[in-house]
Amino acid sequence: MDFGQQCRGLSPKKVLLHVHVVTTSSPNAPGKYVWTWSNLGADQIQAVIGKVKDMCKRNFIGYDRSFALLKNVRVDPKFGHGRKGGENISYVINQTEDLEYYTLEKGYFKLRCQEGKPYHFKQTSHLNDWFNALEFYNQSTKMISTQQRFDKTAITIKRFEYANLYHTMTDFYNAFLVAKVLRLVPDHVIILIVDGHPAGALDDTWSRLFGGIIRAGEITDAVTFPRMVWSTIGYDSMLNSHHLHQVPFLEEFRSFFLSRHSVHFNDALDCDNLTVVLLLRKDYLAHPRNPSGSVSRKIANNEELVQKLKELLPRHNVLSSQIDLLSMKDQLRLISRTDILIGMHGAGLTHTLFLPKHAGLVELYPKYWPTANVHFQAMARWRNLKYLRWQNADPSNELSNKYTVINTTDVVEMLKNIHSLMCN
Repeated sequence: MDFGQQCRGLSPKKVLLHVHVVTTSSPNAPGKYVWTWSNLGADQIQAVIGKVKDMCKRNFIGYDRSFALLKNVRVDPKFGHGRKGGENISYVINQTEDLEYYTLEKGYFKLRCQEGKPYHFKQTSHLNDWFNALEFYNQSTKMISTQQRFDKTAITIKRFEYANLYHTMTDFYNAFLVAKVLRLVPDHVIILIVDGHPAGALDDTWSRLFGGIIRAGEITDAVTFPRMVWSTIGYDSMLNSHHLHQVPFLEEFRSFFLSRHSVHFNDALDCDNLTVVLLLRKDYLAHPRNPSGSVSRKIANNEELVQKLKELLPRHNVLSSQIDLLSMKDQLRLISRTDILIGMHGAGLTHTLFLPKHAGLVELYPKYWPTANVHFQAMARWRNLKYLRWQNADPSNELSNKYTVINTTDVVEMLKNIHSLMCN
């Protein structure tokens, strides 16, 4: 019996998550792990599902005004307008952002329904526009049959900040969460991207986490999806709600992310052989509207800082890394073996999610950047990691081109404190 057969007909409260991974011999996904869900976390699943509203004989099910499941839904590309996307970024330099979003007219989505009623998602969600593009039809309506039919469930997303690791991680987490609570097998899920952004460094990660991606602009003829999920907007992700005491299934998400990248991890702490990593922010070209690639919050004296840390921990592994130059798999390999992570406030610190369970984070801020931005402090708190923060107080340490001279004495003292918390 396959997993879908096992779960069919069970209530959401009875289908829960347990981490279990085995390697797959599928030629389509060499080295991937098969991921299954089991009986843990009923209350958390129910909290994610929230209030459920269904219509059209359960062909449309809305969950807590955040996401929805549609069954046997047709996508008709002649009612969608926008760039195909996926181009090399060098071809679209200075392209305006509005050109990278799709306009959907009524009829882009089609769903069989005797009597469709309005459904309202959260006010800020683009899913309201998608619902307005949903056309209901009944049994007597003449419909052109679609020859194309996907055998995988589509998790459909619209990305707003596709090049930024933090914001993309909110989309990754949202897709993981809906796959889990709806009991979807990741390898049987295809990610349908409804936007026209150019190719980005994080695009391939979608295929690693799930069973592949397709862009809306690649659909040239009407196609039917047996099951389609409209995923929660990234800005509404619980990862973006930093005030929350806890975020559901964060450790399972970490295991899922690492395992799907075939990264083996061991959370054992060896205080005689620690790894300390200083993340570097460097100028790089990430999207068309920043052709210079200039970034802020850069460390001016990183070599001096690394040397001071090595002097403090002479028998340990202390290194620096511009982590965005690595493949995602290599990023995860490095982070999963990092005991103490140090870095300027920035998207790279999203890797706090994948540090070992005993790890620590030292977050650095320039004088001009508000410490009220607590993205990564919240992640450390949710995972019960050690956390310390430093902010420059000396205006003379702020240099041109957004470089900051770090007070190495302060950071060395913070490293001592975290080392003591971890190992004494």
